[in-house]
Amino acid sequence: MLSQPASKAGSPGKGTELSVEEILESLKAPAGKTLLQAQEEREREFERVLATMEVPADLAGALNKEIAEWLKDDQDHRKPSPVIAALLYHWTTRDVAAMLKWAETDAATRDAMIWHCSQVYAKAIKDKGPGVLAAGLAVPSGAFFVAHELAVGLGLGEDPAAQALALKATLPEDQWLQVRRWFQERWGFQQKDMLAKVAIAEQQPEMLLNFAKKQGAEGMKWLRGLLADDSLDSGFREQVSNSAAWKDYVKNDATMPLAERMKLLGGDDEAKAGALYEQLVTKDLSAILKNGRDWRNAFRNGAANADEVLAAMEKEMPELAKQAPVALRDRLFMELVEEDPARAMELLDKVPEAEKAQIAMKAAVQAFGNIDPNLFLATLEKIPADTPELWDQRLEAWAGKSQSNHMRLEEDYVTWVRGLPPGLDREMALYSLAKAVQAKDGTLAAELRGELTDAKLKQRMEEGR
Repeated sequence: MLSQPASKAGSPGKGTELSVEEILESLKAPAGKTLLQAQEEREREFERVLATMEVPADLAGALNKEIAEWLKDDQDHRKPSPVIAALLYHWTTRDVAAMLKWAETDAATRDAMIWHCSQVYAKAIKDKGPGVLAAGLAVPSGAFFVAHELAVGLGLGEDPAAQALALKATLPEDQWLQVRRWFQERWGFQQKDMLAKVAIAEQQPEMLLNFAKKQGAEGMKWLRGLLADDSLDSGFREQVSNSAAWKDYVKNDATMPLAERMKLLGGDDEAKAGALYEQLVTKDLSAILKNGRDWRNAFRNGAANADEVLAAMEKEMPELAKQAPVALRDRLFMELVEEDPARAMELLDKVPEAEKAQIAMKAAVQAFGNIDPNLFLATLEKIPADTPELWDQRLEAWAGKSQSNHMRLEEDYVTWVRGLPPGLDREMALYSLAKAVQAKDGTLAAELRGELTDAKLKQRMEEGR
C-alpha cells in the first residue's frame, strides 16, 4: 500500500494522507489480543455485517456516507470498517470496474478502497472465483491493486495453477501479464509446485527463477531438485539451466557436490572444464577467506606461511583441490601476493621458471587494486624484464595500475613514479602515467613523456599508441 495525496478529513469527498506506517499501525492487535485474534475478530465482524446487510441501491452514496463518518474521528478512522468493507464487497462482486472508477473520485474514496481491498478482494475471489475481478484490470487507476489481490487470491485456492491459466483465457495479453508478474512476488513457498506449473505452461524460466530466489536458500534448493527431475520438459529445463541467475547460484553454492556443479554448468564438456574449475576455485576460495579464519592476516603477519595456507585451503575444499590443484594454487597465489610478494612466491618454488613468470604476470595484471604500488612493483621485479613474450602484459599491468593509482594517490603517485630506479619498469610507469593524465593535465603528460628513454615506448608514444 502506498501513501496517497493529502486532503482534509471530515466530508465524503475528502480524506487524509495515509502512510504505510499508519496503515500498519491500524492493523496491530488491540491491547490484550494477539494479532491473529484481532484479525479473526475483524473477519467475523465483516462476515456478520455482510450477512445481515440490506444492500442499498445507491452503493456510491452509501459508501460516501460511511466514509464521512469513518474520517471524523482521527483515532477511529485508522481502523478498517466492516460496513465499508461489506459495501465494497457487494459493489465489487456486481461491477468491479464501476467501483474502481468511483474510487478515483477523490483521495478519501481511494483511501477507503486501498484500506479494505485486501479483505474485500480475497472474499470476492473465494466466493465468486478469480473472474469476478477480471474487469477491474482494464481500469488503469485500480489495475495495480486488482492484479496484486488476484495473484494473492489465486495463490490461496485449491488449484492456483488451474485457476490462473483459466483466468488467462479470459483476459487480454497485457492484463494477463500484469497479474502473472505478481505470482512470483506474492505466492508463498507452499504454492511452489503450482507456480512451477504456471511457469512451465507459460514457458517462463525467469518467473521460476525469480520466485525461487525470493524464497532464499530453500527456494533455490527446491529449484535444484526440480531441474534434476527427468520428467520436467527438457527444453524448459535447458532454458533455466542456461540462465545467468541459475549459473551464478550454482557457482556460489560450495555445499553442492562438485560433480553436480560441473554437470549443471556444462563442465561435462572437456573443453569447458578447465575454465569452470578456475571459476569455482575463485568463488569458493574467496568465500572461505572472507567467512572463515582471516588467512590473509595470518600470512601477512607471519603466523602462517604460503604452504600452510594452501594446506588449509585444500582441507576446506578437498574436491576442488583434487580436481584442480593448479587452479587452486594459482588463485591462492593471487590472493597472497598482495600481502607479501616475496613470501607468496614460495607457492611457485616447484614451478618451472617460464611458467612461474607467467603466473606472476597474470597476478600483476589482475590483482593489486587499491594496493600499495610498492607491492605491485615487488611482484614485477620477480619477473625478468628481458622476457619478450611478457613485454605486452607487463605494459598492460602498468597501464591499469597507473590509471587507478593516480586517481587514488594523485601527486604522491607522480612523485613515486619519478623516483623509480632506472629500468624498464620506470619507463613503462612513465609512459602509462603520461597517457593516464593526458586529458586532465597535458603539461604534466608532456613532462613525463620527456623523461622517457626507452626507444620502443617513445616510438609507441609518437604513434599515438
